[in-house]
Amino acid sequence: METIETGRQDTIDVEARAKAIRATFSTAEKVLAAFSAPPAKVFKPAGFKAPTEQWNPDNALSSLCSSFPNLSELISSGDKDVLDYGCGDGFQSIALARAGARHVLGVDIKEQRLHHGRRMAEGLSNVSFSTKIEGTFDAIISLNSFEHFPNPEENLAEMVRALSPHGQIFISFGPPWLAPYGAHCHFFTLFPWVHLLFSEKTLFRVRSLYRDDGMQYYAPGLNRMTIRRFEGIVRGSGLRILHKNYHTIRNIPFVDRLPFLREFFIVEVVCVLAR
Repeated sequence: METIETGRQDTIDVEARAKAIRATFSTAEKVLAAFSAPPAKVFKPAGFKAPTEQWNPDNALSSLCSSFPNLSELISSGDKDVLDYGCGDGFQSIALARAGARHVLGVDIKEQRLHHGRRMAEGLSNVSFSTKIEGTFDAIISLNSFEHFPNPEENLAEMVRALSPHGQIFISFGPPWLAPYGAHCHFFTLFPWVHLLFSEKTLFRVRSLYRDDGMQYYAPGLNRMTIRRFEGIVRGSGLRILHKNYHTIRNIPFVDRLPFLREFFIVEVVCVLAR
């Protein structure tokens, strides 16, 4: 007769699995594991800025409006069509519709996430969700996606094709690849530049202690987007830069202008593009 409750059994299974994995660790893996912990126990140093993980339609525009202070006024005019490129679960798309956009199209490659957005959008007539882009848009928004696109050159070209003649593209993403947390593994370790100090195999072996999703490589989840590569993609798109802001670690001045070194200290890219 089973005497262990389901929740406790799950805990035992997780602990047994982690113990089995640790038993096969190499020396490098043991070192990294010593600087790792379950997400709830990871120590966050002063000034660490983690991405928003608990979004809802009420707070979904906070990061966007912080990066682009004039965007709220632009959207609230009521005569702008907006493309939310890489909309995920749709929180931001719905928030943009509520903010006064004439119409918002949320686009993502995952139908399950679009379904989530459609369920939340019931009763709203000025927002829709699709895997395909149709029409042109006055404002195109790409938030926290550019470092994840498998083919960022083509993704930006797709945005350009959907941009109205006088429209603008708002891009914000980070951290870039060579930043301290460019591996996006802050949920289990805040060892800075961990992806530059440990091999890909080592990092994903330790990561498997905390996420049982079978991932073994950075790709396709991360495209290793550097500042230099991003700027090259923008130049190749034929767009002009209306506004650019590179946020650095602890807002260190001037380092964003230093060749090579800036790659390691810029933690967020914010820019506005137009034809």
